[in-house]
Amino acid sequence: HGLYAGQRTNAGDVHSRSQWLKPNGKMFPTQGVLYVVPFTDDALYIEQYSKAYFWSQQSFHGVDLSSLRQAAIAEYFRQPVVDTFDHRILIAKPTKHVVNFIEDSESTLQDVTIPLNFTVFSAGSIHGLAFWFDVAFMGST
Repeated sequence: HGLYAGQRTNAGDVHSRSQWLKPNGKMFPTQGVLYVVPFTDDALYIEQYSKAYFWSQQSFHGVDLSSLRQAAIAEYFRQPVVDTFDHRILIAKPTKHVVNFIEDSESTLQDVTIPLNFTVFSAGSIHGLAFWFDVAFMGST
């Protein structure tokens, strides 16, 4: 399995580099590292699941919404959750994907596929994948 990242923000940085950076010029950020790892978080799962409770109503101003509940649950779980997290919810070592903004070509960053393979080191339900990134500003003082 793999992760497909269709956003092109990094490609824009590299496009700017190829258009305007002088030879031997400095590129900031120089490198980016994306981390991906499965996590378990019962509280977050319950929070997301409970958001669909509204759709359980059988008489909302005379309208039965309950037939939409399963679709609402699916929609809530399709959406990303942007938040901080405690590292103790991670249940494997992260997969790392490195982007070198100085050397990588623009076409390399337009469609990024990250192969994912995890060895889970603790028991629990996998509730999702956690993502975070680091950037490096090499050559700055």
